[in-house]
Amino acid sequence: MAYPPIILASTSPFRKTQLEKFKLSFTCISPTVDERKLENEFQDSLTKLSAHLAEEKCHSVSIENPEALVIGSDQVLLFENKTWSKPKSSKEAIERLTLLQGKTHELHTSIAIHWKGRHYIETIVSRMTMHTLTLQEIENYVNKDKPMGCAGGYKFEENGVLLFNKIETSDPTSIIGLPLLPMFSAFREWELPVL
Repeated sequence: MAYPPIILASTSPFRKTQLEKFKLSFTCISPTVDERKLENEFQDSLTKLSAHLAEEKCHSVSIENPEALVIGSDQVLLFENKTWSKPKSSKEAIERLTLLQGKTHELHTSIAIHWKGRHYIETIVSRMTMHTLTLQEIENYVNKDKPMGCAGGYKFEENGVLLFNKIETSDPTSIIGLPLLPMFSAFREWELPVL
């Protein structure tokens, strides 16, 4: 079976780069989802927030493109029972990393896929433990990777991996933003060619 039209319901350059590696033909469409409103609604069930956001993003694009295979994804950082928005400046990234260093936080990364009445959703929880870092190390890192717009203030696919001394996850690709292991498992389940 050939692939249907594929739409990535995201404008994230990181997710786009992840998918491009597999030479799949796809387009990107920005989903119409009020993330701030949904975050407020899920304050009492933060562990379900990323799944709900991924599903809403997927649905908002799928409803306008019923023949396409639509992939939505979302990532939420949980630390001390709070979610964090993405840092918008170097100063914010340094502040976030200073709070996270030497401690463990969780990345909840969800993927939702819709295709012709089929629905798939899965959440990967990654426990990320950082080295104890000096302020100079944190500043050096932020100057190298410029991780603004990234959950936690780090780019795991670049020098950000050097910040950590322990990672517990069932899918390392989820840390970047798009969980590829469950995505390709869904494709196999739906008899789409993978290899």
